[in-house]
This record gives sequence, structure tokens and C-alpha cells, in this order.
Amino acid sequence: MRKFSNFNTSEESFGFVFWQVYTLWSRRIKKELKKYKLTHTQFVILSVIAYLEKSSKFISQSDVSNLSKIDVMTVSTSIKTLVKNGYVIISSSSEDARANALKLSNEGKIVQNNAMKTIENVDTDFFRNANIETNKFLEIMHEILEVNSEDKQ
Repeated sequence: MRKFSNFNTSEESFGFVFWQVYTLWSRRIKKELKKYKLTHTQFVILSVIAYLEKSSKFISQSDVSNLSKIDVMTVSTSIKTLVKNGYVIISSSSEDARANALKLSNEGKIVQNNAMKTIENVDTDFFRNANIETNKFLEIMHEILEVNSEDKQ
């Protein structure tokens, strides 16, 4: 008889348990972002642009993809929607004719700022109230990111 899994129970499968935790967290995020008419991906993109605007004059879709780990095609599709909704402004790059510079519109800044407060409250409620050592949990997630980053593989 073929063994179903290397794990005896689903509770022993870190991938499956991670999936369950992610799904519950994502469900809460999606519910809250409906207030702002944003998908989770769109919110992350707005937030990455807001973050990068603090240190860079030129922000490309590639910059957003690299920091967020969202694939370039998904970033591109989401940017089109965010532009259509008036949250992001695209301008031609003076440095590279093939690249476009991204920045948040005033409305985009307001929506991102308000949504960020909401999402940080969700994160606090979901993770910190779970009575875990959040600093250690964050450290472990950073280690996982480092070991699995695309430039290391």
C-alpha cells in the first residue's frame, strides 16, 4: 500500500499548517480591505510604493516586484487597475525609455494610509493576540525568506 504522506497527521505537516494559518489571516485581510475596494495584492503594491517613495525618486514595477515578491506580471496587471482607480500615477522615466515611474496620487496616499492602519490592527489582533513570541516568529520568517530567496537558488 502506498503511503499517503511523510506525515502521520495533517497537524504534523508544516506546509499544510502554514497554509491553514495563511488562509485564516488572508480571509481577515480580504474582509477589511473590501472597505477600501482593494485586493490584498493591490494593498501590498500601494504600500510598497509608499515605502519606496520615502527613499527613491524613481520607482519601477520591477522595484515593487522585488520588494514585495509579487511576480512582475501580477504587479503590472494590478498597477493598471490602481491607475484606473486613481491611486497610482505612471510617468515616463527620463532615465530609461522602457521604464515607467510609479507614484501614489493624493487619493492613493490617503487610501493606503487608512488601509495600513486597518491592516496593522488585523495583524496585531491575529498574531500578537495568539500569545506567541512575535519577535521570534518574525525572525524565523526572515530566516525562511533568506534561505529561499530567488537569488540564492
